[in-house]
Amino acid sequence: MIYGVDVSHYQGNIDWKKVADSGKKFAILKCMYENSHKVDEYFEKNYEGCIKNGLGVGIYIYHARKSIEKPNVEAEDVLKILKNRTLNYGIWHDLEDKNIRSKGKSYFTNFLKLQDEYFSKYQTGIYCNVDWYKNVLDSKELSKKYKFWIARYPSQDKGIVVESLSPKSYSQGWQYSSKGKVPGINGNVDLDIDFGTLAVTASDAAGATLGKDIRIVTASHLNARVEPSTGAVLHVLDKGDKVNVVETKGNWCKIEAWVSSAFLK
Repeated sequence: MIYGVDVSHYQGNIDWKKVADSGKKFAILKCMYENSHKVDEYFEKNYEGCIKNGLGVGIYIYHARKSIEKPNVEAEDVLKILKNRTLNYGIWHDLEDKNIRSKGKSYFTNFLKLQDEYFSKYQTGIYCNVDWYKNVLDSKELSKKYKFWIARYPSQDKGIVVESLSPKSYSQGWQYSSKGKVPGINGNVDLDIDFGTLAVTASDAAGATLGKDIRIVTASHLNARVEPSTGAVLHVLDKGDKVNVVETKGNWCKIEAWVSSAFLK
């Protein structure tokens, strides 16, 4: 089993190095608010922190009454935020809001189909609790296409795994606590398990192995730019950081931004 977390603005500033050092291998991030579609104010920082520290990354979209009125707009706004970024833990449709529960099975099946026409680049999956899995969604049919990430934790939640509640027989992931404690994160945080197939591919589940070309920064500081050579600086990498090279162009390497290949080995 592979352990991870899911977070949003509620957790505030996170020390992702401490999270990674604690043994967590992936994080599912909230990217925007469900009604206003405003970007979550910690998304960029959380994404960069995960990539810098070798955690696998996915996002979740919380679907609520207002946000499902125009599913195409919601999907387009998510893509604007993502900007073609790598998500080796994909996009997760968060279906749990009580105000949309009565929409019915066929509605949600059609809704997911419509949104996923926009998300063709990404793996998409469904996050829900056991009630939604059994009573609201056409889960038997949806399971033929989607991976499921199930929320199920005990009434006396103490942030530990209770094996008797495991949904492994019908899901690929498990949110087993909403009251976890993790170094680097203030307060409670959701804790998750990847049973081994939650990520896009099995190799992605190792967290740091985001691809086949992992390199180490050799300069004391290395600017990561929007474009090679003259692009604006997105963030600064430190000596010893591991990066996943997804493209090369001359003397430049693309990770989630462009860096000089002279300072990678």
